[in-house]
Amino acid sequence: MSFLQLNNDHNVGIIDFFRHKTIFITGSTGFMGKVFVEKILRALPTIQKMYLLVRANNAKVAKQRLHSEIIDSELFKVLREKHGESYEGFMWNKIVPIAGDLCKPYFGIDSDLIDVIKNEVNVIVHMGGNTKWHDRHDVALEVNVRALSRLVDFAIGCMKLTVFVYMSSVCVSHDLPGVALEKLVDLGGHCTKEDGQTLGLSIEQLINNEMCIISEVAQRFHEDEENKTEEMMKLALRRSKYYKLHNSYQLSKAMGEIVATKLSEKLQVVIIRPSLVESTIKEPFPGWIEGYKALDPIILSHGMGQLEGFLAKPVGCLDVVPVDMVTNAMIAAIAKQGNEGKHGVNIYNVASSCTNPLSCRDFFDISSNYFKTRPLVDSRGNVIRVQDIKFFESMTEFVIVGFGAATTSNAKLQTMLLRMAAIYEPILTVTETWYVPLQFSSLNN
Repeated sequence: MSFLQLNNDHNVGIIDFFRHKTIFITGSTGFMGKVFVEKILRALPTIQKMYLLVRANNAKVAKQRLHSEIIDSELFKVLREKHGESYEGFMWNKIVPIAGDLCKPYFGIDSDLIDVIKNEVNVIVHMGGNTKWHDRHDVALEVNVRALSRLVDFAIGCMKLTVFVYMSSVCVSHDLPGVALEKLVDLGGHCTKEDGQTLGLSIEQLINNEMCIISEVAQRFHEDEENKTEEMMKLALRRSKYYKLHNSYQLSKAMGEIVATKLSEKLQVVIIRPSLVESTIKEPFPGWIEGYKALDPIILSHGMGQLEGFLAKPVGCLDVVPVDMVTNAMIAAIAKQGNEGKHGVNIYNVASSCTNPLSCRDFFDISSNYFKTRPLVDSRGNVIRVQDIKFFESMTEFVIVGFGAATTSNAKLQTMLLRMAAIYEPILTVTETWYVPLQFSSLNN
């Protein structure tokens, strides 16, 4: 998808749709949330306002967080230069900090303020949540599923709401052979044959089943927090495999999609499924990134000389997409579906594997070439030399011969590499899944 020039917005009607609109946003201080907020304020300044839900105990702390994490952020320097001395005034006129917590009833927001928001909001964008691929089962379900259920219940009472956006991930359909289509994943159909009794259950029943299992584990380890954490991590893997998925992130996101569709009889539900999201490619300027993103552990381990080989298929496709292209797709999708005025569900794969595929071999070649010309240095100031990556297509092969001389005497490093291999195996060893962004591409037509 090309970058949206909003003065000629591909007949989607972006400028007209967002004029005087009020948006309620979760996850606004996160990586993708910041880019979304910045693009709206820079390209669509005629919006009415944005309510930004911020995890904080009170309004003062919420405002302080927005000031330090958004207004003072380097990402907003183009807006800062554009508005000059009036920059902060412009920002506070458009963004409203809301202190709250998604895991609390009504997010812990004062009831009077809740009523104001319900009477004003036109669009809800849900980007908040847990992005860890492997986390405790109870944490993943609470943050990514039950919190979303509360937001959906809140949305039902919003009088002017026309579009509800849920930020998901292409990983929910990962490992399905062939083309990963823009349709909901049937969790019932993912159950193993011996566990087929869950087929036909509603999402509420599936969630209740998981909560009962979580409760049993919590009771067994209620006085042993360390072992409870370990058991909840193991439970996450067991329950993910039960649904033929790899990790708690996949499972909780797939459940979240189904929860979000409860609103589809009333309004437009837009589900955005990006692939591996990395730095900006163009807007507001190239190369902005914040935090530790999906591929960063591999890149840094390689540059530090800790990675001589890795569990990956050379011809496997790494699906990577710049964060600013994801936000552009989201903005266009909101306007397109909002202008249509219908109710229903629209899923957008925001991915690159069909239009601009990146093979694992090319990825590691780029990494090797970069660190050969721009090497890192160790704590003593010595240049770290990197090797071309060896590829291992099975965990057994990786464990037996993949560590290399650099790691044989470092048990902690071996443990880290094994954990990395287990996390990335579903991504780097798959060669038969392509994410076709049909709706994403149609936004240009």
